[in-house]
Amino acid sequence: MFNKDTLNSQISYFRKSGYTVPREPKLNPTETEHVLDVLNTELKLPNRETVLIILTLLFQKGGTARQCQGSMQTTWNDTKVTLASVRAAMKKAGHKGQERKLARSLATSIHHVAELMDYIPGNLAKAVQSQNLDFKLTNEDLTWLSDFQVGNDDCPEKLQKLMLNHFKNINFSRAKLNKQFRN
Repeated sequence: MFNKDTLNSQISYFRKSGYTVPREPKLNPTETEHVLDVLNTELKLPNRETVLIILTLLFQKGGTARQCQGSMQTTWNDTKVTLASVRAAMKKAGHKGQERKLARSLATSIHHVAELMDYIPGNLAKAVQSQNLDFKLTNEDLTWLSDFQVGNDDCPEKLQKLMLNHFKNINFSRAKLNKQFRN
């Protein structure tokens, strides 16, 4: 199907000229473990489970978005933990600006914690609900509706489709708005 000599020649060319590999959508297990350990130490929390709870509380409310204010906070045992402190710890772990990658790596665990904590809805829950009034969503469904759950094999397909439609609607609205301002 392919000419082996031509392929080898092209590979040699790519190696000499430099090339980039597409970014991974989430952290690998070793990186995730490292980040959790650094967060545990830097935030002075007792264990990884507490780190997961803190991340769930922040990420379910939109803490993975770059434009989210660093002042977003949650409290554990009279200690305030801000999104800014999580970001600083992630930077120290060598993963600056990769909150969404971490959330994708922990997506199913975050969902389970959100369910156990009285069904904390995801950051897309209200928007997806308002766009799908004829669709009955349960409390469990609402906990899945976070931007980082798209692509999670454990997230129900029907909910992933609803989130993808939401993103399409946002992009369509932005394009329409931009077109109006250009005319």
